[in-house]
Amino acid sequence: KLDSAEIMNKVELIENMKQTHCYVSEDYNTEMKQRETAAWKKTNVMKYHLPDGTDISLGSDRFVCGEIFFQPNLIGGHYSSFKSIVENAYASLLSVNVDVRNDISSMITVNGGGSLLKGFVERFERDLCSIVPASLKIDVKAKSKRQSAVFTGATLLSSLPLFKELCITSEEYEESGPMIVGRKCF
Repeated sequence: KLDSAEIMNKVELIENMKQTHCYVSEDYNTEMKQRETAAWKKTNVMKYHLPDGTDISLGSDRFVCGEIFFQPNLIGGHYSSFKSIVENAYASLLSVNVDVRNDISSMITVNGGGSLLKGFVERFERDLCSIVPASLKIDVKAKSKRQSAVFTGATLLSSLPLFKELCITSEEYEESGPMIVGRKCF
């Protein structure tokens, strides 16, 4: 059994591996077809040195892990019905009042650690542009410190006087179920 320090070390190790060696493929299907060729392996298979001195080879794992954002069905199971990050962004954009949709579409930001994968922002913008009407100008922005943007936003929200009114106690949730969120927060 791992203790919490060992778990954190493993999480940090995986995070480092993701940031230094992983990427989002421009063309996942083509890259999947090419991954077994000698030319692809020569260019793309990389070694990662573990703290215990062991080297591991990273091949197609380097881009398959990031593809989950764009094709969650690759995970299988109940995730097969999940929408991609691009489909969710498009649905969010359509939920905005049509009068401000153009303004919003030109100010899309990506945040979170997964968006730091090499090629993520470019692929997200390309895939989103391919499904939105041509009348919407899409502009995706990515700040350099976006891995902590969610935490920063939550910190700011929790410091507002309104925050305590938005909080839902376990008793309230058990009494009303998920409907309490709509009543208290919107």
